[in-house]
Amino acid sequence: MDQKLILIILVLGLIVIFGYYFLSITTSTPDDINQTLQNEIAGKNFETLRALGIPLECDISTSIQNRSITLKIYMRGREELRTELQGLNPKCNSSLSVFKSNTHYLGCIGGKMFQDCDWVSIPQNNYTINSTYQGPDLSGIPPSKIDCRPWLYDPSKFATPGKVCSMEDLFKNFLS
Repeated sequence: MDQKLILIILVLGLIVIFGYYFLSITTSTPDDINQTLQNEIAGKNFETLRALGIPLECDISTSIQNRSITLKIYMRGREELRTELQGLNPKCNSSLSVFKSNTHYLGCIGGKMFQDCDWVSIPQNNYTINSTYQGPDLSGIPPSKIDCRPWLYDPSKFATPGKVCSMEDLFKNFLS
């Protein structure tokens, strides 16, 4: 009887020791998960990053009209995309472009791009997010100019508050 008890205690002790060891090598902290995501993101081009399907915040360095600029991008895979560009439009601090639900929305922060509208919507009826439409063409930008990091998804980044006008509305206002 004593030998069975000793054997049971030894087996339970081994289970506890191996269980603790297994948990210690498989338990990930948020920093471990973030580092794994950073490793997955590093060195990828823009289209590959979109295909990952995870929320990302990116800074992309490029030049437009011989001016160096940084384009801020928030994305959730191919489903939603927001771009912010500072200083190119004299009517606002940052020009915004939001793509969601097969529609492009153009607007700005710190002013109005269009007289009576906060946003202009441009339906992309001929495209679907997951197939043909690719968003801005950033294929020529090398991965070394793309700095992305995991981002906690925030739906407010894709909101289009205020008055949304169609292109038809703009033309009507322009002609009147």
